Amino acid sequence: MSALLPARTCLRAATTTTTTTGTFTLPIRSFSTTPSQLYNQNRPSGGPIPSPTGQAPHIPPYPLGPRLYYKQSNTGLYGHATIRYGNNVSEKNEIKTRRTWRPNVHRKRLFSLSLRTWVQTRLTTRVLRTIDKVGGLDEYLLGIKSNRIKELGPWGWRLRWRIMQTRAVKQRFAAERKQLGLVDGVLEKQVREENKRYKMEQKQIQFYTKKKLGLMGSEASTGQHVLPDGRVVDEAGREAYIKETDAILAETGSEQILELGEVEVAKDEGFMKEKPAPKKAPKKAKV
Repeated sequence: MSALLPARTCLRAATTTTTTTGTFTLPIRSFSTTPSQLYNQNRPSGGPIPSPTGQAPHIPPYPLGPRLYYKQSNTGLYGHATIRYGNNVSEKNEIKTRRTWRPNVHRKRLFSLSLRTWVQTRLTTRVLRTIDKVGGLDEYLLGIKSNRIKELGPWGWRLRWRIMQTRAVKQRFAAERKQLGLVDGVLEKQVREENKRYKMEQKQIQFYTKKKLGLMGSEASTGQHVLPDGRVVDEAGREAYIKETDAILAETGSEQILELGEVEVAKDEGFMKEKPAPKKAPKKAKV
Protein backbone atom coordinates (compact mmCIF):
# COMPACT_ATOMS: atom_id res chain seq x y z
CA MET A 1 0.00 0.00 0.00
CA SER A 2 2.84 2.40 0.82
CA ALA A 3 4.29 2.05 -2.66
CA LEU A 4 1.02 3.14 -4.23
CA LEU A 5 0.66 6.31 -2.10
CA PRO A 6 2.05 9.56 -3.53
CA ALA A 7 5.25 10.88 -2.00
CA ARG A 8 4.86 13.73 0.53
CA THR A 9 6.27 17.05 -0.61
CA CYS A 10 8.20 19.35 1.74
CA LEU A 11 6.66 22.77 2.15
CA ARG A 12 10.09 24.38 2.59
CA ALA A 13 11.46 22.93 -0.64
CA ALA A 14 12.65 25.55 -3.08
CA THR A 15 12.01 23.40 -6.17
CA THR A 16 9.05 24.27 -8.38
CA THR A 17 7.08 22.23 -10.85
CA THR A 18 5.47 23.37 -14.06
CA THR A 19 2.27 22.45 -15.80
CA THR A 20 1.69 22.68 -19.56
CA THR A 21 -1.56 24.08 -20.92
CA GLY A 22 -1.63 23.96 -24.69
CA THR A 23 1.41 25.88 -25.86
CA PHE A 24 1.98 27.79 -22.56
CA THR A 25 4.08 26.63 -19.61
CA LEU A 26 2.93 28.03 -16.23
CA PRO A 27 5.15 27.73 -13.11
CA ILE A 28 3.53 26.47 -9.93
CA ARG A 29 4.13 28.68 -6.89
CA SER A 30 6.17 27.25 -4.05
CA PHE A 31 4.89 27.74 -0.50
CA SER A 32 6.84 28.49 2.68
CA THR A 33 5.92 28.42 6.36
CA THR A 34 8.52 31.06 7.30
CA PRO A 35 6.73 34.12 8.81
CA SER A 36 7.33 37.49 7.19
CA GLN A 37 9.59 39.89 9.09
CA LEU A 38 8.29 43.23 10.35
CA TYR A 39 9.87 46.48 9.20
CA ASN A 40 12.37 47.94 11.67
CA GLN A 41 13.83 51.43 11.67
CA ASN A 42 17.42 51.61 10.52
CA ARG A 43 20.11 52.57 13.01
CA PRO A 44 22.14 55.45 11.55
CA SER A 45 25.53 56.43 12.88
CA GLY A 46 25.39 58.35 16.14
CA GLY A 47 22.54 56.40 17.70
CA PRO A 48 19.15 54.92 16.78
CA ILE A 49 16.05 56.86 15.84
CA PRO A 50 14.05 57.53 19.02
CA SER A 51 10.81 55.66 19.57
CA PRO A 52 7.51 57.59 19.43
CA THR A 53 6.25 55.96 22.65
CA GLY A 54 9.42 54.86 24.49
CA GLN A 55 11.09 56.63 27.39
CA ALA A 56 13.79 59.12 26.35
CA PRO A 57 15.09 61.04 29.40
CA HIS A 58 18.08 62.36 27.42
CA ILE A 59 15.79 64.30 25.04
CA PRO A 60 14.47 67.68 26.26
CA PRO A 61 10.71 67.53 26.90
CA TYR A 62 8.33 68.97 24.36
CA PRO A 63 7.70 72.59 25.46
CA LEU A 64 3.95 72.41 24.73
CA GLY A 65 3.45 69.07 26.46
CA PRO A 66 1.57 66.03 25.14
CA ARG A 67 -1.69 66.51 23.31
CA LEU A 68 -4.58 65.57 25.56
CA TYR A 69 -7.14 65.54 22.74
CA TYR A 70 -6.79 63.01 19.91
CA LYS A 71 -3.86 61.30 21.62
CA GLN A 72 -2.76 59.21 18.65
CA SER A 73 -1.35 62.41 17.11
CA ASN A 74 1.43 62.23 19.75
CA THR A 75 3.02 59.36 17.83
CA GLY A 76 2.97 60.88 14.33
CA LEU A 77 3.21 64.03 12.25
CA TYR A 78 -0.41 65.12 12.27
CA GLY A 79 0.04 68.88 12.21
CA HIS A 80 -3.07 70.55 13.59
CA ALA A 81 -5.40 67.80 12.35
CA THR A 82 -7.94 66.41 14.84
CA ILE A 83 -11.28 64.63 14.74
CA ARG A 84 -14.07 66.96 13.69
CA TYR A 85 -17.72 66.48 14.55
CA GLY A 86 -20.89 67.45 12.74
CA ASN A 87 -24.28 66.27 11.52
CA ASN A 88 -25.73 64.57 8.47
CA VAL A 89 -28.94 66.41 7.58
CA SER A 90 -31.53 64.64 5.44
CA GLU A 91 -32.97 66.62 2.55
CA LYS A 92 -36.60 65.64 3.07
CA ASN A 93 -37.23 65.87 6.81
CA GLU A 94 -34.02 67.63 7.85
CA ILE A 95 -33.25 64.95 10.39
CA LYS A 96 -29.79 65.39 11.93
CA THR A 97 -27.56 62.38 12.49
CA ARG A 98 -24.33 62.82 14.41
CA ARG A 99 -21.13 61.96 12.50
CA THR A 100 -17.34 62.50 12.63
CA TRP A 101 -14.59 63.39 10.17
CA ARG A 102 -11.23 61.75 10.79
CA PRO A 103 -7.90 63.03 9.38
CA ASN A 104 -6.49 61.41 6.28
CA VAL A 105 -3.58 59.53 7.89
CA HIS A 106 -1.03 57.38 6.03
CA ARG A 107 2.10 55.48 6.95
CA LYS A 108 5.06 56.64 4.86
CA ARG A 109 8.82 56.20 4.67
CA LEU A 110 10.58 59.55 4.29
CA PHE A 111 14.29 59.96 3.56
CA SER A 112 16.36 62.11 5.93
CA LEU A 113 19.44 63.71 4.37
CA SER A 114 21.15 64.33 7.71
CA LEU A 115 20.55 60.79 9.01
CA ARG A 116 21.10 59.24 5.53
CA THR A 117 18.36 56.73 6.10
CA TRP A 118 14.61 56.23 5.74
CA VAL A 119 12.32 57.21 8.60
CA GLN A 120 8.96 55.47 8.85
CA THR A 121 6.17 57.48 10.44
CA ARG A 122 2.47 58.17 10.31
CA LEU A 123 1.48 61.53 8.91
CA THR A 124 -1.44 63.32 7.32
CA THR A 125 -1.63 64.29 3.67
CA ARG A 126 -1.52 67.98 4.61
CA VAL A 127 1.81 67.51 6.42
CA LEU A 128 3.11 65.43 3.49
CA ARG A 129 2.28 68.29 1.14
CA THR A 130 4.11 70.74 3.43
CA ILE A 131 7.19 68.48 3.50
CA ASP A 132 7.27 68.41 -0.30
CA LYS A 133 6.85 72.18 -0.39
CA VAL A 134 9.68 73.07 2.02
CA GLY A 135 12.13 70.59 0.48
CA GLY A 136 12.26 67.46 2.61
CA LEU A 137 11.79 66.00 6.07
CA ASP A 138 14.82 67.79 7.58
CA GLU A 139 13.66 71.23 6.42
CA TYR A 140 10.21 70.58 7.86
CA LEU A 141 11.54 69.50 11.25
CA LEU A 142 14.04 72.37 11.52
CA GLY A 143 11.44 75.11 11.05
CA ILE A 144 11.92 77.96 13.54
CA LYS A 145 8.46 79.55 13.53
CA SER A 146 6.21 79.02 16.54
CA ASN A 147 3.45 77.55 14.38
CA ARG A 148 5.85 74.87 13.09
CA ILE A 149 6.79 73.90 16.66
CA LYS A 150 3.08 73.47 17.43
CA GLU A 151 2.65 71.26 14.35
CA LEU A 152 5.51 68.89 15.24
CA GLY A 153 4.02 67.42 18.40
CA PRO A 154 6.01 65.17 20.77
CA TRP A 155 7.10 62.74 18.03
CA GLY A 156 8.22 65.47 15.65
CA TRP A 157 10.07 67.15 18.53
CA ARG A 158 12.05 63.94 19.12
CA LEU A 159 12.93 63.64 15.45
CA ARG A 160 13.99 67.30 15.43
CA TRP A 161 16.35 66.74 18.38
CA ARG A 162 17.78 63.60 16.73
CA ILE A 163 18.71 65.28 13.45
CA MET A 164 20.17 68.25 15.32
CA GLN A 165 22.78 65.88 16.80
CA THR A 166 24.14 64.93 13.36
CA ARG A 167 27.33 66.41 11.95
CA ALA A 168 25.62 67.81 8.86
CA VAL A 169 23.12 69.91 10.84
CA LYS A 170 25.81 71.09 13.28
CA GLN A 171 27.96 72.29 10.37
CA ARG A 172 24.94 74.05 8.90
CA PHE A 173 24.25 75.90 12.16
CA ALA A 174 27.94 76.81 12.48
CA ALA A 175 27.88 78.33 8.98
CA GLU A 176 24.77 80.36 9.86
CA ARG A 177 26.40 81.67 13.05
CA LYS A 178 29.51 82.61 11.08
CA GLN A 179 27.40 84.48 8.54
CA LEU A 180 25.75 86.43 11.37
CA GLY A 181 29.09 87.15 13.04
CA LEU A 182 28.39 85.10 16.17
CA VAL A 183 31.50 82.88 16.20
CA ASP A 184 34.86 83.01 17.99
CA GLY A 185 33.31 84.63 21.03
CA VAL A 186 32.36 87.86 19.26
CA LEU A 187 28.97 88.02 20.90
CA GLU A 188 30.39 87.32 24.38
CA LYS A 189 33.01 90.01 23.88
CA GLN A 190 30.38 92.56 22.93
CA VAL A 191 28.32 91.69 25.99
CA ARG A 192 31.32 92.12 28.28
CA GLU A 193 32.14 95.49 26.74
CA GLU A 194 28.56 96.68 27.11
CA ASN A 195 28.46 95.59 30.76
CA LYS A 196 31.76 97.33 31.45
CA ARG A 197 30.54 100.48 29.78
CA TYR A 198 27.25 100.40 31.70
CA LYS A 199 28.99 100.01 35.06
CA MET A 200 31.36 102.86 34.28
CA GLU A 201 28.48 105.13 33.27
CA GLN A 202 26.62 104.31 36.48
CA LYS A 203 29.67 105.20 38.56
CA GLN A 204 30.05 108.48 36.68
CA ILE A 205 26.37 109.36 37.19
CA GLN A 206 26.54 108.59 40.91
CA PHE A 207 29.72 110.65 41.30
CA TYR A 208 28.42 113.76 39.54
CA THR A 209 24.99 113.45 41.16
CA LYS A 210 26.53 113.56 44.62
CA LYS A 211 28.63 116.53 43.61
CA LYS A 212 25.62 118.35 42.19
CA LEU A 213 23.57 117.80 45.35
CA GLY A 214 26.35 119.21 47.54
CA LEU A 215 27.20 115.93 49.21
CA MET A 216 30.89 116.65 48.64
CA GLY A 217 30.98 120.25 49.84
CA SER A 218 34.02 119.65 52.02
CA GLU A 219 36.18 118.88 48.98
CA ALA A 220 36.92 122.55 48.22
CA SER A 221 38.32 123.23 51.69
CA THR A 222 40.28 120.01 52.16
CA GLY A 223 41.50 119.62 48.56
CA GLN A 224 40.45 115.96 48.53
CA HIS A 225 37.96 114.22 46.21
CA VAL A 226 35.83 111.13 46.74
CA LEU A 227 35.78 108.80 43.72
CA PRO A 228 32.75 106.64 42.81
CA ASP A 229 34.49 103.52 44.16
CA GLY A 230 34.92 105.20 47.58
CA ARG A 231 38.59 106.18 47.37
CA VAL A 232 39.70 109.60 48.63
CA VAL A 233 42.33 111.18 46.37
CA ASP A 234 43.80 114.60 45.75
CA GLU A 235 43.47 116.72 42.60
CA ALA A 236 46.16 114.76 40.74
CA GLY A 237 44.46 111.47 41.54
CA ARG A 238 41.15 112.87 40.38
CA GLU A 239 42.63 113.96 37.05
CA ALA A 240 44.24 110.53 36.59
CA TYR A 241 40.91 108.83 37.32
CA ILE A 242 39.12 111.02 34.75
CA LYS A 243 41.74 110.26 32.09
CA GLU A 244 41.50 106.53 32.80
CA THR A 245 37.72 106.67 32.52
CA ASP A 246 37.88 108.55 29.24
CA ALA A 247 40.32 105.98 27.83
CA ILE A 248 38.01 103.09 28.77
CA LEU A 249 35.01 104.81 27.22
CA ALA A 250 37.00 105.51 24.07
CA GLU A 251 37.88 101.79 23.74
CA THR A 252 34.24 100.76 24.05
CA GLY A 253 33.23 103.30 21.38
CA SER A 254 31.23 105.61 23.63
CA GLU A 255 31.54 109.34 24.04
CA GLN A 256 33.01 110.98 27.11
CA ILE A 257 30.42 111.62 29.82
CA LEU A 258 30.34 115.28 30.80
CA GLU A 259 29.46 116.62 34.18
CA LEU A 260 25.97 117.79 34.87
CA GLY A 261 25.55 121.21 33.39
CA GLU A 262 28.45 120.89 30.92
CA VAL A 263 26.44 119.55 28.01
CA GLU A 264 26.60 121.94 25.10
CA VAL A 265 23.28 122.68 23.45
CA ALA A 266 23.28 123.61 19.80
CA LYS A 267 21.61 126.91 19.17
CA ASP A 268 19.90 126.82 15.85
CA GLU A 269 17.83 129.89 15.32
CA GLY A 270 15.61 128.28 12.70
CA PHE A 271 15.04 125.00 14.55
CA MET A 272 11.61 124.48 16.11
CA LYS A 273 10.79 128.17 15.82
CA GLU A 274 7.25 129.12 15.06
CA LYS A 275 6.73 131.42 12.16
CA PRO A 276 4.43 134.36 12.72
CA ALA A 277 1.06 134.01 11.09
CA PRO A 278 0.56 136.22 8.03
CA LYS A 279 -1.52 139.30 8.64
CA LYS A 280 -4.87 139.26 6.98
CA ALA A 281 -5.97 142.26 4.92
CA PRO A 282 -8.73 144.27 6.59
CA LYS A 283 -12.17 143.59 5.22
CA LYS A 284 -13.78 146.39 3.23
CA ALA A 285 -16.92 147.82 4.67
CA LYS A 286 -20.06 147.09 2.74
CA VAL A 287 -21.72 150.11 1.19
